[in-house]
Amino acid sequence: MGFGGLKYIPKWSVDQESYLYLAKNYNLTRNYIRTDVDDITVNAALIGRALDLPSHGLEFPALDKKISHHDAICSRWGGSTNVQLKKFIETCPMETHIQKMKFRQAFILLVVNVFFQPASTAKISLNKHLPTILDVENTMAYNWSFHILD
Repeated sequence: MGFGGLKYIPKWSVDQESYLYLAKNYNLTRNYIRTDVDDITVNAALIGRALDLPSHGLEFPALDKKISHHDAICSRWGGSTNVQLKKFIETCPMETHIQKMKFRQAFILLVVNVFFQPASTAKISLNKHLPTILDVENTMAYNWSFHILD
């Protein structure tokens, strides 16, 4: 599906002191992290290189509950937790095309919510997370890097 770069993310935890350092030294208006050595500009291209994702392509479509496909996705996945997504991924049958697409939806939502756009509530956000699964047939046609930066 195009998320092969995730396998290179090591299993390590970052201590709270490091998080605080990054938070205090990140400039929201200019998108850079000030370090003792130099400033690191954070942009879509940097995110794309770091996560092996496209930093070009289509913008994700806006969620519109008036569209039946969008409404069905909201009903199915809106407010889901990471635990629920993991359980679905582990037990999802993969025999039909529809089942495979539901697996892709759950997998992408989990990746987005855990790695790309973590939320403090660990719940799926309608406007932030769901647009990434409106089209799971061609996931790499979208500008993931800009979406993550935004």
